[in-house]
Amino acid sequence: NRVQKNIAMKKLTLLALLLSPIFSFAQEINLAELLTGIDSSLLVNANEVVREEVTHLKVLDPETVELNYKQKVTLLNAKASSKTIYTIYSKDIKISKLKATIYDRFGQEVKSYKMKDFMDQSAISSGTIYADSRVKYLQLEPPSYPCTIEWEYSQKHKSVYCATYPDWLPQGYY
Repeated sequence: NRVQKNIAMKKLTLLALLLSPIFSFAQEINLAELLTGIDSSLLVNANEVVREEVTHLKVLDPETVELNYKQKVTLLNAKASSKTIYTIYSKDIKISKLKATIYDRFGQEVKSYKMKDFMDQSAISSGTIYADSRVKYLQLEPPSYPCTIEWEYSQKHKSVYCATYPDWLPQGYY
């Protein structure tokens, strides 16, 4: 009786080992279903998909502009380039809000970051004599792929005649 149980367990183990690649393959096939809201044609040969990008620019007065930016990007694999997020500031550009959140493939929040979690460094190389531009950035380490990163910031730009209006490109740098 004990020998028969041992043989049955070995057969079950062997069967599980043989079927595990099939289940793994099936999970990859259903990946598009898990990434709800993304057209399957956008996933072909893609490393990331920008799901949302919004920039609001509000002129408060002739010398002050409020900029609100929000981006949601799904990283499909480790080759995705959007793992580092950043914004530039200076004495004329103040950051009032800066945050980021990572979501897993099912849309569950994995980790969130606040302004204090971002690194801060000079935005200009060391060869410059004087410059006050700085950058706040965050190097994200997604726990698994695919995942979605949602981040946003708010800035106030203050300058004579708002010479610091941000560049506008209809398609961005993609």
